[in-house]
Amino acid sequence: MTQNATFRFPFIRPVVPPIAKWAGYLDPAYRIKWFSNFGPVVRQFETELSARLCHDDEVITTANSCTSGIASPLIARNISGTVLIPAFTFPATVSAVIMAGAEPRVLDVDLDTWCLSPSLLKKVLCSEKCNAVVLVAPFGLRQNFSPQIEICREHNVLVLIDNAAGLDTRTRPLVDEDCFEIYSLHATKPFAIGEGGAIRSRAGEAEALRHALNFGLEHGKAVPGCWGINGKLPEVSAAIGLAVLEDFDDMLVRRRAVAKQYIGTLREHERLIFPSDPDQAPWQAFPVVFPSTSAAEEFIRHSATQSLYVRRGYSPTLEGWPRTHAMTSCPNARSLSERMVLLPVYSDATADEIEEMTAIVRKGLRHALTC
Repeated sequence: MTQNATFRFPFIRPVVPPIAKWAGYLDPAYRIKWFSNFGPVVRQFETELSARLCHDDEVITTANSCTSGIASPLIARNISGTVLIPAFTFPATVSAVIMAGAEPRVLDVDLDTWCLSPSLLKKVLCSEKCNAVVLVAPFGLRQNFSPQIEICREHNVLVLIDNAAGLDTRTRPLVDEDCFEIYSLHATKPFAIGEGGAIRSRAGEAEALRHALNFGLEHGKAVPGCWGINGKLPEVSAAIGLAVLEDFDDMLVRRRAVAKQYIGTLREHERLIFPSDPDQAPWQAFPVVFPSTSAAEEFIRHSATQSLYVRRGYSPTLEGWPRTHAMTSCPNARSLSERMVLLPVYSDATADEIEEMTAIVRKGLRHALTC
C-alpha cells in the first residue's frame, strides 16, 4: 500500500500538469520528428527557464535528471580523483560523482548552516589534492556560498552547487566559468515534470555540457577528447516543463503559505531550529531540528496517528555510504540527521488543509516536547 493510500496527508503529493495542458507544446517536435537530443521543445524550455533563472552570460542546459546534471560538468571538465561532498545530503550527490568517474570524499557540515563550513573546506584543500567540490543547498534553502566559492577559486577547484530542491527565481550570479548550479525537476520537487534536471552555467560551457550528456557526441560524430553519458532530457519532458512554467509562480505562493503557517506554529517552541523566512526556499519540504532524537521520533510517531506523514531529513548520512570515504568524522551531520524531521508541503494545498496540517503539527509538537 502506498503512503498516499495510508495517510490523508502524505509526505509528497506531486502536481504534474495534465496531458491536455502540455501536449500542444510538442507540436514542433512532431512537425520535424525530433524527440530527443536537444530538439526544438528542449531548446524552447531551456530559453524560457534561462529567462527566469539566469544573469548576464548565463544559460540553462537541461538533463534527464539532477544526478546527470551534477555529473555532466565533472565529465565536461575531465575531473577525476577526489571530489569533496558534504555528509549531510541525499545519496544522489554520491551517485553523480561516481557516474562521472570521480571519487566522492565526505566532509562534515556546520551545525548552524547545515552546509560545508568554509574553515573545514579551507583546511582540507590546503592539505589534500582535490579537483572539485559539490556544495549542497540543503532542502533548497537559499545560501550564501561566497566564502566557500572564494576558497575554491584560490585553490583552482571546480565548484558545483547541488540545489536540487531550490529552483526559484532568486539566484546569485555565478562567479565564473568554474561554477555550476544544478536543479532537480523530479516529481517530488516544487518544479515537477516527472524526472529531469537543469544546469545553470556560463554560456560558454553549454556546448561541452551537451557533449557530456550525449555520449561525447555532436550530431552523431565523436568530439575529440570527449566522453559522456546518456543524460539528455526528452522533448516530452520539456513540454511538461513549459506547462509547469505557466503556473509556477502561483504554486510557489501556495507552498510558501504552508511554510508561513508552519513557522508561526514552530515559533511557539524555543528549543526547535528551523528556517524563519517563508521566502527562503520553494519548499519541497519544511525542515525542523528537534532538541533530541527521542523527541523527533515521538513527533514522527504521533503525526502518523493523525494521518500526517513526516519524514527524516538526509538519513542516514553519507559518512558510511558505499563507495565513499569520510575524510573527517561527521558528528554534526549525524546529529542533524538524527534530530531533523521534514514536514510536507504541497503545491495544491487548500486553506482548510493548511489549517488542519498545522493543527496536527501543533498538537504533535506539544506531545513530543513534553514527553
